[in-house]
Amino acid sequence: MAELAQYRALVLLGEPGIGKSITLEAGAARASADAVADGTTSIHVDLRAYSSDALLHQRVFVSPEFIAWTTGSSHLVLHLDSLDEALLRIDSIANLLASELPRYPTSRMSVRIACRTASWPGAILEPVLGSLWGKDVVGIFELAPLRRKDLVAAATAHGIDANTFIRELYAADVVRFAMKPLTLNLLLGLFQRDGQLPRSIVDLYTRGCLKLCEETSSSRRNARRLGALNPAQRLRVASRLAAATMLANRYAQSDGVPEEDVALSILARGHEEGDFPAFDVTEDHVREVLDTGLFTSRGGELMGWAHQSFAEFLAARYLVEKKVSPENVLKILLHPSGGLVPQLGVVAAWIESLSKQIRDVLIAREPLVLLRGDLIGWGGSDLAALTTSLLTAFKHQNLRDFIPGANRGWASLA
Repeated sequence: MAELAQYRALVLLGEPGIGKSITLEAGAARASADAVADGTTSIHVDLRAYSSDALLHQRVFVSPEFIAWTTGSSHLVLHLDSLDEALLRIDSIANLLASELPRYPTSRMSVRIACRTASWPGAILEPVLGSLWGKDVVGIFELAPLRRKDLVAAATAHGIDANTFIRELYAADVVRFAMKPLTLNLLLGLFQRDGQLPRSIVDLYTRGCLKLCEETSSSRRNARRLGALNPAQRLRVASRLAAATMLANRYAQSDGVPEEDVALSILARGHEEGDFPAFDVTEDHVREVLDTGLFTSRGGELMGWAHQSFAEFLAARYLVEKKVSPENVLKILLHPSGGLVPQLGVVAAWIESLSKQIRDVLIAREPLVLLRGDLIGWGGSDLAALTTSLLTAFKHQNLRDFIPGANRGWASLA
């Protein structure tokens, strides 16, 4: 935060559980501690506590601290946390701020706002912030994934040997889950309990994606603002979105209809049922799922996958859970002129981990791709068949071992 102090308007965006509120609270605490020394006024407001425009206006613009600032000469740093979690509609808060801020001496004011990326009302607030302070001093940043040294610090704080834990992350191929505090905590908990991470990548991805579909904000849970869907239903909708983007070669989801994106109106159709209460999918359901940790901003109103691996896994899961016939799955995965559609190689690897019927076909046709899947649950006969298919293909020079990541699967062949 100290490196971003030059921005008069600073917006911290990020996925659920990435640490926006903690970062903003730390900045507010530092500003309060420095207030006496440098003549500033620091106000921290948690927007999730207010259910009406009047209450919010009273807390921010009619508070004793704010009034004292308007009649004085100090510089105000206004910290507005959890814009996306307020009991008010987000556009109502944005419009309130847009109309109120220009009424005060903004030459002596700085603002810091925390909000989920998917919920940021940029169309309303960004022009106002730019007109008040100038675009050069308006900063909009998204909190970045954790680094290796952050993982070391987290493991150490949990009493876990960091080197052993990181080796387990690579062995289980779940490094991407360790890059967010939300799922890193899941991995740390599993490691603390078992002393290792499960070697079933399918199990880890299922549990990790389900975790990302949960509401992680305690205030939303306490206020019972949990959305219309439970985590299992959200995961099914996310799987539907994955199938649409991966199998139709689309980039993101949006309200518009650019050729490279898929429109929400197309996704919000039909019926879903499974190990959860059955429901008809609506646009509100899709928006609710886009606000989970599985997705991140692609700029503007576009939302895309936080990591491509989530989309590949969930697309495969959707085809299997919807009981799409092996014949139709193979029509999707295999190019009419022969061979696997290159962009669907990892999807195919996930499907063979989930479906024995499709596995049998792909062992004969695309054996090298299958090394990228989860071989832990395979029986000895399937491993032997894959080994034979690989050796035969190499013997006849039909394969070369150059697929990135394929080497991870050799040890699983035993």
